[in-house]
Amino acid sequence: MILEARNITKRFGQIIALSNLTFDMQKGETIAILGESGSGKTTLLRIICGLEEIDTGELSINHKVLNNNNTFLRPENRNIGLVFQDNALFPHLNVFNNIAFGVSRKMNRFEKVSSLMAITKLTGLEKRMPHELSGGQQQRVALARALATEPELLLLDEPFSTLDHSLKNEIRSEIKDIIKTSGVSCIIVTHHIDDATSMADRIAILKDGKLIQINTSKIIFDNPASEYVAKLFGTVNQLDGVFFRAKDLILGEGNRVAAVRESYFENGLFQTTLEYNNQVMRCVHSTFLPIETKIHFSIKKNLSFSVK
Repeated sequence: MILEARNITKRFGQIIALSNLTFDMQKGETIAILGESGSGKTTLLRIICGLEEIDTGELSINHKVLNNNNTFLRPENRNIGLVFQDNALFPHLNVFNNIAFGVSRKMNRFEKVSSLMAITKLTGLEKRMPHELSGGQQQRVALARALATEPELLLLDEPFSTLDHSLKNEIRSEIKDIIKTSGVSCIIVTHHIDDATSMADRIAILKDGKLIQINTSKIIFDNPASEYVAKLFGTVNQLDGVFFRAKDLILGEGNRVAAVRESYFENGLFQTTLEYNNQVMRCVHSTFLPIETKIHFSIKKNLSFSVK
């Protein structure tokens, strides 16, 4: 295990930011900490990197205790790399010197920075200043600088929040390749489901300071722990007390008949809204269905939750 968190609790006055949180992380794994504002994800990040102390529990990396009731290791002694939300590059240093800032004096400075620039596809931009770089290039510089310290664990705080939507898919793919190539273990903190599913081997979902579920995105999608978790991963319909996903609403077959209330084209399919016994359902369909069309439907698979 690269990281072990055991029964971590953190309070701010009467507010419980984290409650009895426990999880493990394998070496080389990427985990996304996913949650809304106030879920506790930022508090967890600050505890891992040493900016906050836990009240109870234990946190360790490679079996070395970072924080428990008797021990608190300062941030500079944790060998953890952190890439901030705004990248936090030094504006007065060029690309080479930004990356070199984190290189140990024991290393060959030029060789180390050159290697990192090759991994992060920055070769040729050594003399550029931060303001001369695109958002994606700035992010790669920040990542290279964090990797220069050869951290045991890399933390990314909302890494794609400042990027244009049109660039996100490309940049996420690049950053994922860099992380996998480097072999570093990584935690991504985000409130965007797409960031989590595209980047992480597993996703840890926080709500009100509690870890609701941790698993692969596919397992969570198919077997969500709660209605809250299910809705994070896409549209969930409810009919007569039964929950099911939009993809599991099958049109054109079955004994029940619904009326079409809306149908519009988006992302290659028609997003369709149906009404049945004054209950609204949403699904996707390959063809346009005129308003007020009556259509038979069936439900392929129900969702069941282990946590209510």
